[in-house]
Amino acid sequence: MASRRTSQRATAVDPPVDRVEVEEVTPKEAEEKQNYSWDQQWYPVLPLSMLEGSGPEPIKLLNRDLVLWKDDSGEWVCTGGICPHRLAPLARGRVQNGQLMCRFHGWCFKGDGLCAKVPMAEGDDKAEKRLIGTACSKLDSYPTKVRKGLLFVWPHADSAAAAQSEPFVAEELSESPNWSVFDAPASWRVWLEQSWDPSHAPFLHQYALPNFSPELAYPMEPFQVEDLGDEGLSAVHGGYMQSNKGMTAQRRFAPPCANSTSYLYPDGRIVGFNFYFVPLEEGKVRQITTSYFVPSPQQASQKSNLSGNMMQMSKVVLKGRTVGSTDQPKDLRESLVVSLKRRACEKWPELGRIRRGLKIQQLLQGLIGDQDNTVLSFQDSVGLPAVRSGRLRQPQVSQRYGGPATEYLLETPADELVARFGSWVQQRGGGPFGRKEGAGPFASRG
Repeated sequence: MASRRTSQRATAVDPPVDRVEVEEVTPKEAEEKQNYSWDQQWYPVLPLSMLEGSGPEPIKLLNRDLVLWKDDSGEWVCTGGICPHRLAPLARGRVQNGQLMCRFHGWCFKGDGLCAKVPMAEGDDKAEKRLIGTACSKLDSYPTKVRKGLLFVWPHADSAAAAQSEPFVAEELSESPNWSVFDAPASWRVWLEQSWDPSHAPFLHQYALPNFSPELAYPMEPFQVEDLGDEGLSAVHGGYMQSNKGMTAQRRFAPPCANSTSYLYPDGRIVGFNFYFVPLEEGKVRQITTSYFVPSPQQASQKSNLSGNMMQMSKVVLKGRTVGSTDQPKDLRESLVVSLKRRACEKWPELGRIRRGLKIQQLLQGLIGDQDNTVLSFQDSVGLPAVRSGRLRQPQVSQRYGGPATEYLLETPADELVARFGSWVQQRGGGPFGRKEGAGPFASRG
């Protein structure tokens, strides 16, 4: 379906307007959008750098238990993660001779999901005919692709459609970016909405960096938004605090879960962020992120310090973590190491102070992500249900942006991209989990 554009993309921001015209959608177009398939999309699951040996590596995607492993071709494949025999977790099995063997009873599977061996059926013609290479014992198998160091999975059996589609990866990235991975609470919806709302930074992230402070914030001018149809949205906007006045930002939402953003500053330097918010299950996402920095011509010629506050943010924002995850022993050996460190700190107090300082530094590196976690988890589990159920108030239609009724009050220029994103998702069934995590009052109540 041809995309319909609501405005022309530009490099400057239009002057304020009282109301943005809402795109009119014909009944036929509305029906096509409602048939949008969220599982016939490419989702990144892990960087190749985090995959070891031949697997199996468990993953969760769209509420499905899957496993990644290398078959006899030497390539990473993705199959269902539950053995059809006695429903054991295949992630506990092992890969041998290019086949995935279940740890429970030794059933073996090929990369296409077909069962290749059942040890207890050997010599039993009737059982082998029933189980070997048949549909009843076959694992679901999903197409995979690797782009710029990321392994993508197409969580649908239609491999022909997968072959005709390409995963979204920003062109500006190198072939081997330094990807960061972090599983976070709260839904796909609220994480993506947060990424379309830059004006929260000087308030929520106060003290994370020197230039983040409520006193340094100023009202945003209207976004320029382009509707790309099923290909997502793009937007251009200006600054929102003293340190980025005169900056021009370009943001791109590429379905099903990508946000690619670049900040162009008046002196010519560029800071870019690339986020994927992968919907693992309802209320949980995997953030796969990276960033890049292009110095201004003057910085490049002078070979000056290229960090600066924005470069610092590009490093800090990738390292969010949940509280308590930085010092938890995983096994007996690690528990012994933790115990030895504790004893050493008791004997040499100076060492203890050094360790505490390093731990504080590690937590500060995750400050931005932790601040987001705190607010978004509340918003997702308390705030949104309170409006859906009518306990707080009724959903509202934005007087400024129109579109479907939503739980939010979206009336300022800084709210525009959140409003447009909500309309885009609502028109396509509400998101990866339907109305359960979708925008607007039609989501499940409670």
